[in-house]
Amino acid sequence: MEDAEGALYHFTYEGVVMDMEPQGGQIEPETFEPVRVVACRQDYWDLGNFEVDLYINDEYFHSLDMQDLTNPNNGYLSAGFYSMENGGITSWSNMVANIETGEGAFMVAAEVTITHNEDGTTNLKGCIESEYGAHLNFDWTGVVEGFNFGGETPEPAEGYVFTSSYLYGEYYTPESMGINTHNYYVILSDDPAFDGTNPAPNYTYFFFDLYADTVDDTRTIPNGVYTLDLEDSCYAGTCGGYYTYGMDVNAEGVPTWIIPNEGTVTVTDGKIVAEFILDDGREATISYEGNLSLNPYDDGGNTGGGGNTDSYSTLTSDLVLDGTNFTYHATYYGDWYSYDTDNWWITIFEDDATSSGRYFQFDLLADYYADNWGLEYKPWSVDNLVNTYIPGEITDNNLSGCWYAELTEGAISGDMAPIIDGTINITFNADGTKTFTFDCVDDAGNTITGSITASAAASTYAAKRAGEKFTIKLPSMSKIARR
Repeated sequence: MEDAEGALYHFTYEGVVMDMEPQGGQIEPETFEPVRVVACRQDYWDLGNFEVDLYINDEYFHSLDMQDLTNPNNGYLSAGFYSMENGGITSWSNMVANIETGEGAFMVAAEVTITHNEDGTTNLKGCIESEYGAHLNFDWTGVVEGFNFGGETPEPAEGYVFTSSYLYGEYYTPESMGINTHNYYVILSDDPAFDGTNPAPNYTYFFFDLYADTVDDTRTIPNGVYTLDLEDSCYAGTCGGYYTYGMDVNAEGVPTWIIPNEGTVTVTDGKIVAEFILDDGREATISYEGNLSLNPYDDGGNTGGGGNTDSYSTLTSDLVLDGTNFTYHATYYGDWYSYDTDNWWITIFEDDATSSGRYFQFDLLADYYADNWGLEYKPWSVDNLVNTYIPGEITDNNLSGCWYAELTEGAISGDMAPIIDGTINITFNADGTKTFTFDCVDDAGNTITGSITASAAASTYAAKRAGEKFTIKLPSMSKIARR
């Protein structure tokens, strides 16, 4: 190398050259050997849909969201070729980009060939690529934890049949709803004391969101066939999908949700018959015979608790926290809100195995240039984006943003309070635990102070299903609260 005057210079450098792509424009592929492979699914997922986790070590894994397109069943993924191009691998797959910090990355390309062997092992051979260009090849043979080869596609479950003895409902005028049709919100139950507020243990409840062109003086549900409408158009002759569902409540007060995918509700002279196909493939028939007149909706105010009708909090006094042995899950969502920040979704359980006890969730916007998410966070505002948290709210009947709640097996069973102001300080401890220190306020004016310490869950940094950040469902039975 020479300067303008012709003088020659010699130098040697070894390291990373910034802003320079490798030859060919791609990072060279690396060989990756999973230490274990775990497949899992939930009952409410589509038939044949599995999350396949390729473990890097005991804590972190790359996650493939895979859909069996050949012979979908609940036991295992069929042998064959899966890719993002053919729909066998979905865009909800992700990778761990940095093992030191746990930073995640979206998976932008993937191909996997599955071969099942006679000895019960499975071969997974393929490649995955992250949004940052990291390209990993793998060729693994072993027993996939979670695959069950005990039989072919299971026989369909027996149909669901429920005959209701009681009806509770409210009529909403077009003006109150801001639509052109009359809305009949109907709840069928076997609970004789049900008053439209809270479900009771050991009872069943079904909700129907019906729309018609007419109303009479008694607000009786008009005869007709109402078709389940998952688009919630509010057109006459439809049954809105969002507010149409069922719940079986067990002895501990924990609901099992019953979700219809298609079907009709037929009303004929004092009788209701709903015929649905549920999201698990079962056929369901729900019926009731009796008086079909509804109460007029009375807008008596917000359904919040804690003595403050303008709040979601049910706390009646200040909350002081002091606890250890909690378990946290952390998921990286990249620049989810397009604020040039790192978005982290944190959930913390007192009893992680049963999703019970005291629970916290945080939606954090960390400094993009910070080494990790161990920072102090204040409430988000348009003038303050970095190192902030999204205040607690209700979104689509789920807790969103930052919350405290008390759970039993994943369902709210005690107090709950949105965190809307103050600071949350997160400390990364030398032993790998995290300490969360609170100096916060809920929407009823109660203070939430103190600290808890939590260890990482085995599945932390895993992908969330369908991009969902809202893990806890609001227990309210009121339609207006659910709006």
